[in-house]
Amino acid sequence: MVIKEAQRSFTYLNIYDFNVDAIVVNRVIPENVQDDYFKVWKDIQRKYKDEIIQSFEPIPIYYAPLFETEVVGIKMLHRMAGEIFKGEDPTTIKFNGRAQRVDKDGEDYVMTIEMPFIDKEDLSLNQKGDQLIIKAGSIKRNITLPRTLLDLSIRKAKFEEEKLKIWFGGEKNE
Repeated sequence: MVIKEAQRSFTYLNIYDFNVDAIVVNRVIPENVQDDYFKVWKDIQRKYKDEIIQSFEPIPIYYAPLFETEVVGIKMLHRMAGEIFKGEDPTTIKFNGRAQRVDKDGEDYVMTIEMPFIDKEDLSLNQKGDQLIIKAGSIKRNITLPRTLLDLSIRKAKFEEEKLKIWFGGEKNE
């Protein structure tokens, strides 16, 4: 659920032309934790890590460990920043581009997704509920659609100049 909300927020930020330059995954159980109690949780986190990577590439992803206390106050924020950025300057722009964007085009909306290093023949596209499913060769990416696009059907799609453009509009998607 949290990943879906992050995906939806990411899409909304793109719609309103805000740049997202990094993703921070919070409360990751550190590898050195060996207690059997955390084994199942670590397995679940590993599974979701792949989904997070698929959802947000090429944007850099940083991981904040689960701390023994809540991250409250300046001291804990400094500690968390040290763990996340490991000496890297956190104020520099990590990614300067758009992985995806949605623009209004007359009565339709056009979602544009950067798809470098892909051939048109290797792409397939499907819409199921609130998910846009894109396959590029053996790789599959699910994008949670923003509410603006949920009731709209894919009208057409076009791939050119390493960008996949998908027009949404018309009848409601059933």
